[in-house]
Amino acid sequence: MQLINFITVTIMLALTPASIMACKCIGRTGGTNIDATRDCCRTAGGSFEYGDDCTWNSIKDNGRVDSFNYCCSSKSLFRDC
Repeated sequence: MQLINFITVTIMLALTPASIMACKCIGRTGGTNIDATRDCCRTAGGSFEYGDDCTWNSIKDNGRVDSFNYCCSSKSLFRDC
């Protein structure tokens, strides 16, 4: 079941337009976990905007993306960046 959810999320992310430059923590069912995204964005030193995004430009440097990704993973969530 988890493999199917992972594949579904992977396909969804592959179809997302490249122009969307933001990171999110995504739950096992594919929905954005807004509280985790906000927390992980803050932890990574990023900027939380648009209600559910951690902007890419705010975390793209100095290992901040890795910090964001680690934070989502530590909450047993997928991440989209």
